[in-house]
Amino acid sequence: MAQQLTIAQRPDFGTQGARLPIHANVYEITSFGKDTIHHYDFKIDPEVPADLGRQVFGALENRQRHKAFKGSFPVFDGKFNVFSPVRLALQNNTGSFEVYLPRDEKRRQEAPQGKGPKPFKVTISHAVEINLALLHEFIAGRTGSSPPVQMAINALDIAFHHLPASQYPSAKNSFYTSAEKRPLSGGIEVWSGLFQSVRPSLGRLVLNVDVSSTAFYAAGPLLDSAAKFMNLRSPSQLTSLREADWRKLHKWAKGLPITVSHRSDGRTFKVKGITSRGADRTMFKLRQDDNTEIDMSVANYFTKNLNVRLNYPELPCVELKRGVMLPLEICQVASGHRYRRKLDENQTAEMIKFTCVKPSDRFNRIRKNAEQLLRFEANPYLKAFGIKVGRELLTVAGRVLPPPTVIYGATSREPTIRPRDGSWNMRDKRLVMGADLPSYGILVLDRQSEQNSRMVLDFMQQFNNNLRNMGIRVPSGRPQIEFGHPMQDMGSNLRKAWDSGRKAFGALPKIIYVVLGSTAAVIYGEVKRISDTQMGAPTQCMQIKHLRRPNIQYMANVALKVNVKLGGVNSYLEPRDTPFLAREPTMVIGADVTHPGPGNTTDPSIAAVICSMDSRMTKFKSQVSPLPPRTEIIANLEGTMAQMFQAFRNQTTQLPRRILFYRDGVSESQFQTVLTHELGAIKKAAASFYKNSVPVTFVTCQKRHHIRFMPAQANRADRSGNCPAGTVVDRDITHPKEFDFFLQAHGGLQGTSRPTHYTVLHDENKFTADSLQVLTNQMCYLFPRCTRSVSLCPPAYFADLLAFRARYHRHGRVESTDDDAGSTISTAAQNQPTALVSVVDRLTSTLYFM
Repeated sequence: MAQQLTIAQRPDFGTQGARLPIHANVYEITSFGKDTIHHYDFKIDPEVPADLGRQVFGALENRQRHKAFKGSFPVFDGKFNVFSPVRLALQNNTGSFEVYLPRDEKRRQEAPQGKGPKPFKVTISHAVEINLALLHEFIAGRTGSSPPVQMAINALDIAFHHLPASQYPSAKNSFYTSAEKRPLSGGIEVWSGLFQSVRPSLGRLVLNVDVSSTAFYAAGPLLDSAAKFMNLRSPSQLTSLREADWRKLHKWAKGLPITVSHRSDGRTFKVKGITSRGADRTMFKLRQDDNTEIDMSVANYFTKNLNVRLNYPELPCVELKRGVMLPLEICQVASGHRYRRKLDENQTAEMIKFTCVKPSDRFNRIRKNAEQLLRFEANPYLKAFGIKVGRELLTVAGRVLPPPTVIYGATSREPTIRPRDGSWNMRDKRLVMGADLPSYGILVLDRQSEQNSRMVLDFMQQFNNNLRNMGIRVPSGRPQIEFGHPMQDMGSNLRKAWDSGRKAFGALPKIIYVVLGSTAAVIYGEVKRISDTQMGAPTQCMQIKHLRRPNIQYMANVALKVNVKLGGVNSYLEPRDTPFLAREPTMVIGADVTHPGPGNTTDPSIAAVICSMDSRMTKFKSQVSPLPPRTEIIANLEGTMAQMFQAFRNQTTQLPRRILFYRDGVSESQFQTVLTHELGAIKKAAASFYKNSVPVTFVTCQKRHHIRFMPAQANRADRSGNCPAGTVVDRDITHPKEFDFFLQAHGGLQGTSRPTHYTVLHDENKFTADSLQVLTNQMCYLFPRCTRSVSLCPPAYFADLLAFRARYHRHGRVESTDDDAGSTISTAAQNQPTALVSVVDRLTSTLYFM
């Protein structure tokens, strides 16, 4: 068993950069008690989902408030854990209870003896005492993190979340209200709410509060929701749907929460599916009073037995568990149920429009909702735990780091540039090393016409001129355009374009331009799968709408991508700005693991590793590999790193003398495990190349958090209202002892910028806070496909893109992507294990995935 390593401790605080007072979306927890919290195991039989579990706990709480609960206010996490500020009055520290929900009381009273709803059986058992004195020692910086400290933080987290989660629909640390809901297409709507989480910092605890939004099913008649999903003007049009449309509707309705209009108890049911026959043709056996059975349709039963007249008896039925059939029109979509499926392209755009607000509006929403919904002072659960919260959001000490000098080709009119606000442009600049492009192919996946041919030729003429002006050598002959159908064999389409390029220019094409008439991921994914894993020729996809009205900025951005795909170099940083990279041979590594979509248990997780091969961080070597589903540890990292060490030596004739490893996608709970296994793998690989190993610094990058910043002084904000590019925060809200910082390296475009949270898990290169923060910020200006600094350090960003691309490298077509940059394959292949196909080796030394 690998020995656990100690997480790196903060060496000092940073001082470089101009000081910037910043509003952070955190409240100070001014008091949280010094006594003991009692942790209880809580079991409900039968097991229930969290929202129902909270109802069971609430019913038990109402009955036992002044009995077992001794007048106190314990809190429940919705699953298995209860935390109490006092020891409960339980015999031998264990209690068993039978609990009826309020909704069942009437049915219970009306039911015959021995009939009616059954109670939930609840067992509470004392598990452990949590000493809050340990938490006080931890935030004072006198002790390190430990399981008891983490449990204390978790207990306080649940104390904050308990009341709102009992009153509103909730998920993890967020809860939502319908007060400001907005409709989305497809019969769903977006609800807003609040996220809250307790975080430790030096000398205090803080409560991170942020606005949060998610999709819900739109309550109302199921007929209306079905019509909206199918983009119909009225429910009456459902009568004319084809069989394929009903299959689509069946898939959409599965799992939908509904109530029924002929029942008065408001009970919620989940849809199992939609039948293939109408209610007037769906038959069942009805038992008569004399125990004989007759055949009756669902429509007739509702008309004759329940006196419910149906307007659309020809529409299919809704099927519930145990074969229960209900006419579509008597069903209502229940209110307050989250939509858990992936949003489509239109819904995603609508959601972004609703949630994208500038920092001042976001912070005003936080203050307003915290006052109206959280109401800290009136919360009896917080009072019971001795928790008090400050009235104002904290102002923290930030700094703005200076940008580096970006260098372009020596023949440029402006070979060096000092970016402002995290951005610059390509005016008067040539690339450091323009690629040689002797030949190329063109494939148009759209309708073949003279107009489209002329449009593509006109664009390519302008684009090639742009490439030449930037320093890329392009042939002067007329290109041959090939048209193809996107649903035809993509390999044949691409090879046809490749052959035409070879004939037109008399040389082997180095790239194929693919003009897409559709934004469907299935088409893009198939293009990349064939080109990356079979042909070994990079492709550059372009939407046809961009070719109709090309602009210089679009062509410049495409040119930047084309050059690095062909092995060229766009720009680099002034070596004096990056001494860690320039003074000794250094390898900077990015690594990430992406996982298959929700419910997909067969497709692999994918690990991506990419390593720099030169001091300018312009040459790279990459590798992707499959992992068992949902695995976070990069199991084969030792073998990957051995190949990377050899590749570095082949490129530079020497081995790297130090390593800086940026690991993306790791949650705080996984820090120790990932560090132990992956640092160990790097060291094992190094043992075959070094006598005394090589110093490694291991840094995690987290974007999935809720910390946001806004300048305390409006005149210090950038044009979007965000903090300036290069803003760093390493005190006031960071870890009490560990080496972490928040860096917003990019300038804002729209909405509220999200800083990246970097945590150093291990450091053998003896970085100071300043040296690592400055280096990380400067590297964010090395993302080659745009003239802007980016939010995530490029090696980690590359690994994320690389893992995303690798999800296309499987047998079967890609249908859609999940929320972690993954994807799922065609329905026919979803239940079959899928193999990851290797990328053609020559591409792994280029940024083919840009």
